Amino acid sequence: MIGFTRTFSLLITVGFLSACSGFSEKPSTVKTTKLQTGYLQNKAGYVGDVMGAEVISIKELPDQELQVIEIHVPIDPNRVDKVQAISNSGELIKQDRTAEILKNYENNDVGLKLYFPKQKNWTFKLKLIDEVKPD
Repeated sequence: MIGFTRTFSLLITVGFLSACSGFSEKPSTVKTTKLQTGYLQNKAGYVGDVMGAEVISIKELPDQELQVIEIHVPIDPNRVDKVQAISNSGELIKQDRTAEILKNYENNDVGLKLYFPKQKNWTFKLKLIDEVKPD
């Protein structure tokens, strides 16, 4: 009887472990694509040479020591979910607020509003991130 109990317990344990293996966590299926503008200057009217991104305006918020830069990017609005700014040295530039992405489906382009610490005469490029989620 002891042999039967051990064998039965072993079969139950093996069956349980086999059943649990089907519950493994699936890896994320979100695909990320990234596009980059060429370098832009914080100067209204400046047009980048890579994607045609244009700096529309620069507003200073003196009470907050912020510079608000509005940029137009002629790109399909479905291809932009996040925006990162990159310095000349290739480092990520911390924005003081989350970038605003204004998607214009009628004209098939995107407007961006970025918030940076106030600076004069500096250049940056934008990384436009598209997170494609499965259906």
